[in-house]
Amino acid sequence: MVGWVNGNLYQLTVETVGVLPIPTEICVTLGMGAYSPSLHSHQHLGFLASKQGTQKPVLPIHNSKEHDVFQQFMMGNTNFNDPVTGPNWEQSVLLWNSVAKTQEHISYKLTEQLKAYYNGDWKCNTNIKQTKSITANVCLPLKKTLHDPKCSLCTPEAPTTMKTLHSVPEGLQAPSETGLLTKSESSSLICVPSPSSATTSVHNL
Repeated sequence: MVGWVNGNLYQLTVETVGVLPIPTEICVTLGMGAYSPSLHSHQHLGFLASKQGTQKPVLPIHNSKEHDVFQQFMMGNTNFNDPVTGPNWEQSVLLWNSVAKTQEHISYKLTEQLKAYYNGDWKCNTNIKQTKSITANVCLPLKKTLHDPKCSLCTPEAPTTMKTLHSVPEGLQAPSETGLLTKSESSSLICVPSPSSATTSVHNL
């Protein structure tokens, strides 16, 4: 067969396509446990953890429980909320991964994933809350006024008319009476009743 290559003559590769395993040195540095098929295969997203070679899957912050954990760290842990130097990412990721080992639906994190969430969604949501808090003394009275049901009492009543169907109480108007044709032009027209309906067709002689 032309162009056919027998793949059985080649040694199988050990490379992974798609999901890359986390290097062992990174797992040790960030406090991630190793994957064990007998212990971790039946967990949530266990297949992903098996491909990454970690006890828990490594994912960005993506669910409400992880959002709550991050908020708790930001409110009560100096490794996350140092007002001078900012978050200590080396200690923050170790603290996060230690919590992920014991709680369900909390996945391991890389340092880059915590930084991305902190500089992205966290700061954006924080700015929104601060803006709402600063402008509350102006926005709340205005919102109360706009939603006051008494405002509808001052609106004028809209005129109401009964809906009626269009009807033709009398016969068709002569073309000369419409003003569109002269008497001489209208005299050259004949009215022929249509065989399929009660309407009348007008033809030019």
